[in-house]
This record gives sequence, C-alpha cells and structure tokens, in this order.
Amino acid sequence: MIYKIDQGLVGLGYQGADAYLKDENGNPVPETVRKEDMKAMQFWLEWHRPDTWGKHPKRNAPGVRALLEAITGEPVLCVLVAAALTWATHSSAAVVLLVMPLAYSHFITPVAALALVLGANLGSAINPVLEGGSSSNPASRRLPLGNLINRVIGVVVVLPFLQPIADAFTRLEPNPARMAADFHTAFNVALALVFIFLLDSLAWLLVRLLPDPVKSPDPSTPLYLDETAIKTPSVALACAARETLHMGDIVESMLRNAMTALMTNDRKLAAEVSRMDNIVDGLDEAIKLYVTKLTRESLDDRDGRRATEIISFSINLEHIGDIIDKNLMELAVKKIKHKYEFSKEGAKELAAFHKRIVDNLKLAFSVFINEDVKVARTLISEKTEVRTAELACADSHLARLREGRPESIETSSLHLDVLRDLKRIHSHICSVAYPVLEAAGKLQPNRLRDSESAVMAGEGASDAPKVPAQSS
Repeated sequence: MIYKIDQGLVGLGYQGADAYLKDENGNPVPETVRKEDMKAMQFWLEWHRPDTWGKHPKRNAPGVRALLEAITGEPVLCVLVAAALTWATHSSAAVVLLVMPLAYSHFITPVAALALVLGANLGSAINPVLEGGSSSNPASRRLPLGNLINRVIGVVVVLPFLQPIADAFTRLEPNPARMAADFHTAFNVALALVFIFLLDSLAWLLVRLLPDPVKSPDPSTPLYLDETAIKTPSVALACAARETLHMGDIVESMLRNAMTALMTNDRKLAAEVSRMDNIVDGLDEAIKLYVTKLTRESLDDRDGRRATEIISFSINLEHIGDIIDKNLMELAVKKIKHKYEFSKEGAKELAAFHKRIVDNLKLAFSVFINEDVKVARTLISEKTEVRTAELACADSHLARLREGRPESIETSSLHLDVLRDLKRIHSHICSVAYPVLEAAGKLQPNRLRDSESAVMAGEGASDAPKVPAQSS
C-alpha cells in the first residue's frame, strides 16, 4: 500500500507544482522561472518514485555508491549514523523512508539497511531525554529515560544477529525496501511484547536512577507540639516551651539577617527575611492554639502561670518579627532603591547597637527556660543601658549632621528609624523578664514610688514596673 500511496503523491506533486508556479493573482510566473522550478520538482519526484528506484543516473553515480558503502560497511557505524540523523530530524520515520530507496537500489546491503533502521529507532529516543522533562522534577524524566533504555537494550540484543535476521527477512520479503519497513515494524512490536512484562522492574530501576527529591519540611510546621502530650500538662508545657524556642531561633536569624541586608544592600536577603516572618506567624498561631487546648483542662497555679508566660513570649516574638518585616526591611528596601550609604561612624554605631540587641535576645531565651531571677534582673537593667545607648547614637548622628556630612544627611531619617525600631524590639525582648521577677516578689507594685527626679530623668519611658535595688 505504501507504494500505491507514493505513486499517488507523485501525481499530486505535479499538480501542486503547477499551482505553486503561479503568483498570488493566479497568473503564471515568468517562463524561465517556471522551467527551472519544474525541472527541480521533476527531479525530486522522480527520485522518490518506486518504479525508478535504482534507475536514476544520480543514484548510480560511482562516487555516491562508494561513499554509502564506506559509511554503511560496519553495522555499528550504521546505527550511530542513523541515530544522529534521527536526532537531527526528530523523526525516525523520515530516516526509515530514506533507507528504503537506498536498500531498493542496492546502494546498501540488507544488513546495513536493518542496522540503519535500528539506529533510527535508537535516535528517536534521544531527543525526549535531552529536551523533555523538567530538571527540577525527576519524575518527568523517567519516561524518556525508560524509552531510551528500552531502545538501547533492543539494539544491543538484535545487532549481533543482523545477518541471520536479514537472511530470514529476505526469504520472506525479497523487496529490500519493503523488508526495511517490515523490520522497523517488527522491531517495535517485539520490544513492546518483551518489555510489557518487565514494566515493574523497569519502573523500579527508573525510580532508583531518578529518585524523587527529598521534600524539605515546611519551616512553619511545628516540630515539638505533641498532641498526645496534651493530657499531661507538664509534658505539654515543655513541648510548647521548646517550640517557642524554635520560633525564637527563627526570629534571631531574622534579626541578624536584617542588619546584614541593611548594611550590604542585599535585596534578596531582605526578601528572604520578609518570607521568614510568615514562618514566625505560623508558629505563633500553632503555639497559641496548642496552649489553649491545654488550658481547657484544669491546671494548677504553677502550670497556669507557665502557660501564660509561653503565650506572652510567643506573642512578643511574633511582634519582633513584624517589626523586622514591616519596618526594618522597608527601610532596607528604601536604602537599596535610593542607593544610600551610612557614614562609617554611623554604620559602626548601628552595628554595635544591633549586636547589643541580639545579645539581650539570647539572655531572654535563658530567662524563659531557666526562670533565673539574676539573669532577669540583668535583662531589665539592660533596658536602661539600651535607652542610654540609643540617645548617644542619636546625639552622634546629629553632630555629624551639623558638620554637613553628605552621607549623614542622606540617611538621617533611616539612621534614626533603625535606632527606634531596634529599641522597640528590645522592649519586647525584655518583657520575658517581668513574670519571673514578679513571681519572685522582686517588683515594686507601682513605679510612681520612685522620686520625681528619677521619673524626669527618663524612668517613665519604660512601660514595665521598676525592679527594686538589691539590698546589700
């Protein structure tokens, strides 16, 4: 049937050529152009007519025959050449249709024709491996690789037996062109019948070769909130405290990276810090829900107080994350956008002030876990020191403004805003100390008992009760 179709296409080709050699208005093109194009079309059609295979003078040219004999002398070379042609044309059918007239005209031996057909089948599996699938999704590359393995195994198994296979096909089909087409069909049918029973083994091998990527756990997923511990309040509170420390580690990372992004104008790091705030929000919500479930049971005074401390510290950590995201990162983006730079002195002052805040955050973690009254006192005393350091940094910055330093003028608002936000963060950090001091009876009921001079000196700036001095 393929030959009848080809003969029909030859006739249609002549008619199509005649229609093609007219301009857009249907008028014939100039006679000289018409003759040259018709000659080229006739040559191509005659070359592909089955009844002229082997008879065209170009096919019988000694040079062409010698070149084909040299290329197709070795079956392995035939496989490689046909695979390369198929890869280049993206079509095994095109290469097989090229092999058929060459075999019919005896330009190539039957063994070479079958080897070229094998190469065409092998080459058709190369492009999907190179171009298909996503590098980030191994599963999308398993099917192309499985198809390539299928073809490679088939070629390796059949290649040593090409001579007896060619002899058998020659006896069944003397026409070399039809033999090449029949072998192409038989090869693919045989592969399908064999590998259909090996699909499970092949699938297992592909999964081993291209395993699924290890999914990193969702960072906003709690690590320590054990639902089975709810019935045991002391254990459940310990789980909640561990999760709060986990949340604190993320907040500490945000705080460190925020200053790095601010000083180095790292836009990607600023975006990463903002994404981390979503993790903090998720953990805060999970901790509050977990402790709320726990408080539905009857708790003694100590456990009830501890539950309140956990929720309070979790909320303050979440507020710190919001300040970093909504304030400090907005300042970083503004600085990057306008290409501002802090003065060397200003950058040094901000770095030292920031380091003090980070160190006090570590103290807060210690107070939260150990409930150490001495460390809590140290943390509260740091609140006054931080307030003093903030005023000193602001005074130094204003002094540079009076000197007319260009970089200080450009970043004046940024500099003061960063100091303000870091101080706000420190206030949330210090909040963890008050429940510990209150439980130990180390807080005065009312800060107003202090002298008016102390209040005027700035003690009134703190929102928390004052810690009394230790007796000597």
